[in-house]
Amino acid sequence: QIRWAKFPEMCLDVAGGGAGDGTRVQIWECEAGHRDMEFLVPPGPDGRGEIRWAAEPGKCLDVRGGALALGTPVQLWACMGGGQAKQDFASGAQTEELGQFT
Repeated sequence: QIRWAKFPEMCLDVAGGGAGDGTRVQIWECEAGHRDMEFLVPPGPDGRGEIRWAAEPGKCLDVRGGALALGTPVQLWACMGGGQAKQDFASGAQTEELGQFT
């Protein structure tokens, strides 16, 4: 499962369990062993690459249209192989919450 660091009870979830290209990926309450919440994260020292849906390993997380705009949806799409910017993610990144700015 891929959990939201700030709210670890929430996980990425394939909406409705659909496997079609363009199926929405959402945040949902984590459920142990739920197939719609199981993903294969890239191995290796840099942790970069495609994040595949375990139920359908030919489907990857994909940033719709490769857009950089805030609010751009994440969806499932047929995996395209390494090097596709809209499907390459970094795992194991360190995050830090920042304090309030005044």
